[in-house]
Amino acid sequence: FIPLAAAESPHNQHAYHLKIDEEVTKTLHEAEAKKIVVVSKLYWVDPKEMICNAIVDVPLDHLIKGCRGHSKLKRSIMGSVSNYVSNNVPCPFTIVILPPS
Repeated sequence: FIPLAAAESPHNQHAYHLKIDEEVTKTLHEAEAKKIVVVSKLYWVDPKEMICNAIVDVPLDHLIKGCRGHSKLKRSIMGSVSNYVSNNVPCPFTIVILPPS
């Protein structure tokens, strides 16, 4: 697990190739201020299976996952992480889709 302060450290961001979005950081700090526990975990393998495994390991009460909104053709070739996860996780699951730019 990586605490928020450690994830924000420039040394750790460089070491783990992290790129933390400012808006996400702001939201995480607001959650911390409200005593909401936020944890993150880094995995360097296939995201589909590791997300499902991490939910069991942590365990989570609810998962919220972003979706890039790839085209149907790209999803059919590459597969959809969101689709796989939504069909295989043991907890409630919400997909947040990026609005069209």
